[in-house]
Amino acid sequence: MSIKSCALIISTYNRSNALQRVLESVLQQSVQPTNIIIADDGSDNNTRNLIDSFKNGCKPQQLIHVWQPDEGFRVARIRNKALRAVRGVEYIIQIDGDMVLHPLFIADHLAVAQQGYFIRGNKYMLSAQETQQVLTHGNDSIHTFSIPLGKAQKAKRIPQLRNIYNALNIDIKGVFGSNMGYWLHDAEAINGYDNSFSGWGSEDDDFADRLRMLGVKSKSIKFGAIAYHLHHPNADRSSVEYNHQLRTQHTSQKITRTINGITETPDNEE
Repeated sequence: MSIKSCALIISTYNRSNALQRVLESVLQQSVQPTNIIIADDGSDNNTRNLIDSFKNGCKPQQLIHVWQPDEGFRVARIRNKALRAVRGVEYIIQIDGDMVLHPLFIADHLAVAQQGYFIRGNKYMLSAQETQQVLTHGNDSIHTFSIPLGKAQKAKRIPQLRNIYNALNIDIKGVFGSNMGYWLHDAEAINGYDNSFSGWGSEDDDFADRLRMLGVKSKSIKFGAIAYHLHHPNADRSSVEYNHQLRTQHTSQKITRTINGITETPDNEE
């Protein structure tokens, strides 16, 4: 199935300098998304002001800011709010607000989108020094970085190799919520993310587990959909064990549709 557009969901929290570079890379995409939805997990007015400044470069209906109060790491819940805001498209591409995109990032995702599958993209991790260069001098500085040969599949766009790898339909088990694509109707069938996940860890894996139990397969993009991940310190890991247990409970009970997902997430909060 050939599709030409999508909604791009960008999750963020109080890192407006990184979000600025990400939005700059979005505006340079060869294929523009129908909706750009900023999924804001409680950021302050610096982020709001930045988003307002970018609205002049977008169609009025294109850049949407959804926000929730800062009550800790609740990325599952804010992504559900973003999914509620999607309008007029069938396909979702999801990234984090520290992923600087190659100009053909969206085009690559749409080229491999396939009914019955969700897609895991790659991410090339920038060092702290490289990240500072990007934040200070802009996204063009990425082109000056030396990419190790062993990381080529994550950082080099080679369409011929992308197509060969995609045709193999290799099922992969891992998932990156910071770079993935899926059909809106599949997300709605499982009621999106489970809002019970709070704190870092497992919300993306749970989302993917429930898609797989529904019968949706997964595959990854290599040599395409390139995104450069800006460095940051590790998040607080204190919720890892609880979240892992919640994920395990869902898989052991074969729960595909969460009772605390998109339909239980309010649209507006101020």
